[in-house]
This record gives sequence, structure tokens and C-alpha cells, in this order.
Amino acid sequence: MASTLTACSAAEVETVTGRLTAVRTALVSEYRQLLDERGLVSNPAGVGEQAPAVDLYGSALLVDMAKRVGIEDSSVDVGELSADDIAQYQRAVDVPAEWAWSSVGILRRATGNAAGPKTPSLTLATSADPVDEATAVWLLATARVADAGPDLQLNQRALAVVASGRGGVIAAWRALEACDLLQLTCDWAAKLPRVQQSLSSVAGVLEVRAAGELARRGLVVPGYDPPAALAEANAAMERVHEGDDLLAVNLARTIQLAGGSSDAYRRYLDGAAKRKDARTGLYLMHFRLQGTLKGTYDALRTLDDHFGTLMSAQPTLETVRGLLRTRQPDLEQIRALAIVNALEGLTSDEKAHVHALKAKYSDRRIHPSSDAEALEVAAVLASMGEPPAGLTVETAELVRGDEVVINRIIALAQNRLFDDSDQIMATFSAHVSALADELIDAGTGDPLFYSRLEAISNEPSDLTASQVTRIASMLRSLRGCPQFEQMFRADSTRPSSCELSVTKVGVNSGFGM
Repeated sequence: MASTLTACSAAEVETVTGRLTAVRTALVSEYRQLLDERGLVSNPAGVGEQAPAVDLYGSALLVDMAKRVGIEDSSVDVGELSADDIAQYQRAVDVPAEWAWSSVGILRRATGNAAGPKTPSLTLATSADPVDEATAVWLLATARVADAGPDLQLNQRALAVVASGRGGVIAAWRALEACDLLQLTCDWAAKLPRVQQSLSSVAGVLEVRAAGELARRGLVVPGYDPPAALAEANAAMERVHEGDDLLAVNLARTIQLAGGSSDAYRRYLDGAAKRKDARTGLYLMHFRLQGTLKGTYDALRTLDDHFGTLMSAQPTLETVRGLLRTRQPDLEQIRALAIVNALEGLTSDEKAHVHALKAKYSDRRIHPSSDAEALEVAAVLASMGEPPAGLTVETAELVRGDEVVINRIIALAQNRLFDDSDQIMATFSAHVSALADELIDAGTGDPLFYSRLEAISNEPSDLTASQVTRIASMLRSLRGCPQFEQMFRADSTRPSSCELSVTKVGVNSGFGM
């Protein structure tokens, strides 16, 4: 936004700044409707839609667990799933592609039906964190179609996780399940750490379930007490709310592994039946606000100094600090730290955490085709005044089809994030010169609209008056949804497609104010 204002006269700056303040004030009121009970901001995409999205992950969990307890549901037809169903789900919950397609893979195996849309090629960067790496391998293995040929690289990654013996019960469970899916013979020879066996959080439930899964394989899991797990899981199952599919399924599996009854799970399924989609037989999303760190961070970047007003009297700080005490990917960690910093400032330990992440991402050659997350970690660090040093980007591997990544790199290079920012701008100079005309010619229905807008808005002095007027008019036409008049829509054809991420780009672009 600052660079946009530099192209304006003093009077224009004052006018735009005043409008921006008014928009952010109005957005505070709108975002209050999106706060969940933990004080995190949820994405409104899908709220108020005539047809709720099919919940792929929830359906995968419910259908798979139903099969485990002997319930055959003939109404489920994976072949009726369409690419639009998957895209709508991803928009609604802002879930990465690998999680969506892993869910499709679970459904296909649970039902024995391999029909439906073609699974795309998926890649995930190798992670040094053993739990993240085991989860990545499990996601890729789960998403694979049943009759796919051997994937030697994925096989090697799975075997490497098992051989490392690191990551505790979660990594062991995920890695051994991946081995089963890949038809590999794997043995977890390392001694497993003691399980705390507490079901007071989702993370705790997952750990106890993992312990039960490993015990079923004959592994010794210190601290795992099946009778105690059964009693606590039965009690917790009675407190599960409708729509808490992740919790319900993992508690039900914990009960089953400990030798308990499936009665409570059958009752949960009966209650969920009203969410059934008549076409696919899968479960529709249960609309209860569920905020995320990403959504909350997007709100912070949109509202700027109005963010504290939004979070006044909310449990956000406590929630985010609690999440920092759990295992989170680097990007989620730095987003959480940015939120804490905006609300209260960082403790000495939290500052050390920031500096550790800064050091981890400094002196790094980023390969965006396989390590796009590093770009976002670096961007958040820079927004906190702690940009990593010595960052460069390998641009030779990028092609025209990678335009979203290219535009993001350009926007960050314009802000001097990389040591080779000048070289990046020179490499893509022809692309940058054509961006404004391409955005205007493609129209607001183009999926690249906001990606191009972000790169354009940093260099307003390069635009003609006619281009500025046209882009501002296009952006204004995308403002407003039912209940959210100041937010921006991701899709010009859908009146209820307002999203936090595109609102951040639209507001900070300075156009349409």
C-alpha cells in the first residue's frame, strides 16, 4: 500500500488513507462475525451458499471408520464426485491439494470404487522434521490410485522415515500405514517414547490412537494403557459435538483398538445422516465457525493497526500461544508469532523462536517449484522486521504455467526480500510490463486476477492513468457479499465467494479505495 500512495499527490494520499481507514473500520465489524470461540478468524467462503460443499476429509474419516466397524453404506458413490466438488471444498476450508486428494484416496479404498476425477500429480518437499515427513509420505501414499505402478522415490522416503526411528508414535503410525499402502515391508525397530495418554486435546487423541494402532501391530508403546484409554475415550465420545468428525472418528478408533463397543460411533453416524449429499452419498460440511492461523494472519495483514480492535476481549492470544506449544509447520509457527507480536509483543523465548526461524531460512537458495512455503515464511519474517539474509531464488525452473508463483516472487522482489531481487526483476521484466494489460484483458473472472493485482500494486508509477482507472473499476466490481459488504470476492460469478486472502490483496493494493 505504501508504494501505491507514493504515486499520488498529497491530497490524494490523504483521501485514499481516509478511505482505507474507513474500510478497515468496517471490516472489523464484518470480521467479528467470523471469529470462532477460540478467537481465530474463519474464512467465510461457502457460508450462505445455496449448496454447501461436500466435506471430503470428514467424509473420508466417517466412511472409513464405518467400514472398520462393519457398516456398509451403499449410498456412497465416489464416482459421482466431480472436480468442481473438490475445488469447492478446497475454497471453503483453504485446504492444500494433497489433503483433498488424500481424502479422495481414502474414500476410494473404503468403498472399492476408483471412479471419479483423475488424481493429479502431487509433490511435497522432503522435510527434516520426522513427523512432517511421515505425514507427507502418508498423504502422497494415500492419494495414489490403487493400480498405480511403483513410485521408487516415494518408497525410498517411506523406508527412510522408518529407518530413522524418529518422530515418536505419530511418525511411526503414519510411516507404517504408508508402507502398507505402498506394499512395502517395514519394521519400526527403534524404541518408542512414552505416551502421555491424555485425551484433553485433538493432538492428545491422535497420539493415543497412534499408540493403539502401533500396539495392534505388536509394537511396545510405553505408557499406552488400553483399559484407561477405553474409559477416557468412551467418556470423551459422549461430549463430541455434531460436526466434530475428526474427533469423533479418532475417539471411535481408539475405543475399537482398546476392545470397546462401536455403539457411540453408530449414534454419531445417525446424527450425521442429515448432512448426507443426495448425489454422492458423502457428508456435507457442517457450518460451524472454525478459524485458522492463516485466516487470522490474513486478517492481521488486512486490518493492520485495526487488528487489536478486532481481537479486543477475545481469547486469541491464549489460543495462539497454546498452538505454539504444539507441533506446527514453520509457516504456521511464524504466522502465530506474528499474531502474538501484533497483540502483545513477544516474550524473550518467542523472540528467540523468531530468530531461530530467521537463521533457518537465511543463506538459502529457494527452489519455488518444490519449496514454495519458504517464500511465505520469509515474507512473514520480513513483515515482522526480521527478513532472512542471503535469500536467492532459482527462477530457471519456472515456466509460464507457474504464473501464480512467479507473480508472488515478483511482489516479494519488489519489496527487496531477496539478494538477487534486481536479477529477478530483470528476468521477468517482459512479464511485468505485460501484467496490467493481461489483467484487464482477462477480466475479473480470471483465476489469476488477484495474483496479478498483487504484483501490479507495488509499481503503480509504471501504469497509465487509463490502466489505473480500469483496474480500480474491476476491483470495485468484486467488492461485497451477503453479510460482508467490504470484503472481496474470489469469483466474479459467485455472489458468496468472499475470502480473507483475496480481501487482503484487494485492500492492500490501494486500488478501488
